[in-house]
Amino acid sequence: MVLQFLDTIIAFVVIMLGISLLITVLNQMISALLGSRGMNLLWGLKTLLGTIDPGLEAKAEGLAREFLETPLVSDSLFSKFPADSPLGRLTRRWRLASAVSAEDLAKGLGRMADALKDKDAPMAAKITALLGAPNPETVRRVQLIQEVAASLGPNVVPQIDNAVRQLGAGVQASIGRLEAGFDAVMKRASQRFALQMRIWTVIFAAVICFGLRLDSVGLVQRLWADPVARSNLVAKSETIDKEASVLLGDGSVPSGGDEAVRTESDIAPQILAEAMAKLKQEPGFKIEARDIPPFVNLKAATEWLGKNLAGEQALRAKLMNDYQLFAFEGLRAHAEAIRKDLTTSAFRIQMPSSGQTLKEYYAGFSILGILASIALLSLGAPFWFTALKTLSSLRPLVASEDNPSQASST
Repeated sequence: MVLQFLDTIIAFVVIMLGISLLITVLNQMISALLGSRGMNLLWGLKTLLGTIDPGLEAKAEGLAREFLETPLVSDSLFSKFPADSPLGRLTRRWRLASAVSAEDLAKGLGRMADALKDKDAPMAAKITALLGAPNPETVRRVQLIQEVAASLGPNVVPQIDNAVRQLGAGVQASIGRLEAGFDAVMKRASQRFALQMRIWTVIFAAVICFGLRLDSVGLVQRLWADPVARSNLVAKSETIDKEASVLLGDGSVPSGGDEAVRTESDIAPQILAEAMAKLKQEPGFKIEARDIPPFVNLKAATEWLGKNLAGEQALRAKLMNDYQLFAFEGLRAHAEAIRKDLTTSAFRIQMPSSGQTLKEYYAGFSILGILASIALLSLGAPFWFTALKTLSSLRPLVASEDNPSQASST
C-alpha cells in the first residue's frame, strides 16, 4: 500500500515535470524571440541614466539604445546592420546587447561624449560630468571623518589627517556615481526579467491545463486506480529525469571565462554544444574544435562567435543565424521527446472533436482541479526536478520494506 501511494506520487510528479519542461522550452523560445533580455537591459540603463542626472532623462532611452546597439557592445548579429536601414528598423528589438558591465558602460558613454562634442556640445558636457561624478556615499564618509577630525584635540589631528588622505586617494581610485548605481539597477532589471518569465510560465500553464483538461485531483485518482498507467509513468521517470538534466543543466557556469549567470529561461549548455557540433559541419566554419569553450547561455555563444568567426560579414551573419536555428531545433527535438514520453495510457493528449461544445469537452473535469494544476506548474521545472529526484531515491527503500521479494527488482 505504501509503495502504491509513493508510485502514484511519482507518476504525478513525472507528468508535472514533463509539462513543466515543455513550458521551460516555450519560455526559452519566447525570451529569445522577443529579445526580453535586451529590452530589460535597455530599461535598466534608461532608469540608471535618468535617475543619476535628471537632465538626461529626456534622452536617456536614446543614449541607452545607441550604446546597446553598438557592434562593439552588442552580441546580436543584427547590430552589424545600420540602425536606419530597413533591416535595422525591422530588427530593432533584437539589436540590443543582452549583457554589459559597468566598465563597458563607462567606456561606451565616453566614446559617445567624444562623438557629440561637435554635434551636441551641451549633451557631451552632461555625459562627461556624469562620468566624472564621484560616488556620493564615499564623499559622505570623507566629510564625516573631516568633521570628527575638526572636533578632536590637536594630538589626534595628524592621525586623522593621514586617514583622510588615504581615504581621499581611495576616492580617486574608487568607482564613480555611475558605477555605484549600476549593480542596483541591473539587479532590478534582472528581477523584472524574471517576473516577465514567471508571467509567461503562468500563461503557458493555463493554456496547457485548460487545453488538455489537466485536472490534478482527477489525475491522481486515475493514477491510483490504474496500476498499468502508474507503472508506465514510474518507468519513464529516469528518461524524464535525463531530459530535465539537459534542459535545466546543473546551474553552474562552465569554465571558459564567461561570467554570465544561467537562468531557467536560458538555453542549456548541452543543447548549445549540440548546436555548435552541427555548425562545425557548415561550409565556411574554420574554428578549431579545441578552441571552442563551453557556453553558459545563447548570448555567450553568439557573442563568442561574433568575435571569432572569420570571413566576410555576410558569411559570419549566416553562420551566427544558423547557430541560433540549430539551438532552437535542439529545443524542439527535446520537447518532442518529452511529449512522446508523456503519451501514455494515463496522459493522452486529446483535443475537442468537431461539433463538441466546451461544456461537453470539460464534462467530468473539475475547474478547481485545473486551476490547481496551473498553480502547481507555476512552481517551475526545477521544483519538480528536485521532487522527482527525492522521491526516486526513496522508492527502493519503500519497495524493500513494503515487499522484500521486490527489493532486488527495484
